[in-house]
Amino acid sequence: MAQVSDHAVLRYIERILLIDVDAIRAHLDSPAVATAASFGCETVVMHDCRLRLKGDTVATVIPKRRK
Repeated sequence: MAQVSDHAVLRYIERILLIDVDAIRAHLDSPAVATAASFGCETVVMHDCRLRLKGDTVATVIPKRRK
């Protein structure tokens, strides 16, 4: 089986599924996230998810816990 790179998956999402990855990036790169990163926060809670930060980088997105 061939390996599929993250780059290839990203291009598939952009070019075949027609999802605007830059819009998603802009949504996640809010002033609140930048402020939290400047304070050294490791997690930012948004309305629909939690963001895990490593320094000033959003490293992953975690779904919000369901009640």
